[in-house]
Amino acid sequence: MDLKSMVYEVTHPILAMVRSNHWLIKQLFGVKVPADVDVSFDPTTVALRQAVCDTLTPDDTAVFEMGIGQAALVGLSVAKQCHVELHGADCSTARVESSQRVAEANDVSTRFVVSDLFSSVDAESRYDVIFFNVPYVPSQQGQDLQLTKRLGVDGDQVWDGGPDGTQVLREFLNQAPAFLSPHGRVVFGVQNLFVPDDVVLQVIDDCKYQLVQRSTRRWVPSCCYVVSPADAR
Repeated sequence: MDLKSMVYEVTHPILAMVRSNHWLIKQLFGVKVPADVDVSFDPTTVALRQAVCDTLTPDDTAVFEMGIGQAALVGLSVAKQCHVELHGADCSTARVESSQRVAEANDVSTRFVVSDLFSSVDAESRYDVIFFNVPYVPSQQGQDLQLTKRLGVDGDQVWDGGPDGTQVLREFLNQAPAFLSPHGRVVFGVQNLFVPDDVVLQVIDDCKYQLVQRSTRRWVPSCCYVVSPADAR
């Protein structure tokens, strides 16, 4: 058993317990989730919420969460705490409908759409911060770990980052600039256990971004990156 498998075997039961505890979700994100809504999130979700809040300024008014999942936990948490307008997307109709229910339960006005990355997002929209808990697990590793079954999700796309874990990240970064405001930034998170930091930094450079900030949190095995298009400065 390799290191990734050993770590996952230890952490998965703990994460499964946390995801089923709606009281704890409320403490972590400040978001009330209806009792009949199942929620899936990982340590990167927790780290990403803080990274987005930290990068927002008083001049920022609109944010976009890519891959909102079953409850748009990061986006709704940020919208409630930082008082910004929230839009978002997910490739799953069921997850978009579920997230809309959670938004309504929290009295947050949103615009969520079903979209494969930005394919169905309004081309005229511009956002100050776009953020994404990117699928970053290499395909073969995720299949070996049986992640779709263990996470109880409706498809591999939730975790599958392609052969080396960076395929979705590259596509996302290449599409995002068209939807950023002039001072817009992109925030994304990965677990460096699956995609090493030097590989992530190379992707940032390849996609013509510059690193604004790199942040980690104690006891959270994830890293969040704030980047901006290189030609924006």
